[in-house]
Amino acid sequence: MEPEKPYCFVHVPKTGGTSVRMHLPNSTGHKRLSRVAESKLKGRFTFAFVRNPFERLVSAYEYLKGGGRTLGEKRLGNEIPDTFPKFVFNLKQYIDRSVHLKPMCYYLDKEVDFIGRYENIQNDFNHVCEAINYPITTMVHINETDYGDWREYYSMTQLVKIVESYYKDDLDRFEYKF
Repeated sequence: MEPEKPYCFVHVPKTGGTSVRMHLPNSTGHKRLSRVAESKLKGRFTFAFVRNPFERLVSAYEYLKGGGRTLGEKRLGNEIPDTFPKFVFNLKQYIDRSVHLKPMCYYLDKEVDFIGRYENIQNDFNHVCEAINYPITTMVHINETDYGDWREYYSMTQLVKIVESYYKDDLDRFEYKF
């Protein structure tokens, strides 16, 4: 992280963070906020973006199945089931093996000044820019995963229930629903 920047971006995976970092590179990376030195946060505007956990999981699944960006992600992508339902039924064995599958609350284990939403990313990014006195720019979507309508992946009610159980804290804290 660059100490002279007036902000600190908490990069929660699969929430549009790569796009945010293209404009505002001072990031914690994929780290829990509690593991960032207080000296790196003191006096800075801290922010993060979140995303509907149901859509985020579909995005992570397709990202990993597509090979990801690292050798570890490629290996995991080769191991996970070929269908989303089988993946969700076996989510327990994968959830701790990828930064993309961990709950958002894992990263946001301390309060930040602002939480933006992926679903409103440009407007919320504009708010961040105003808060840190940075010129407002149009965001370019980087690292986009193509999967169509995420709701179609949840063909069984049981899948929704499983995801609700794993991401309960995210759903409650950030007020998301299926």
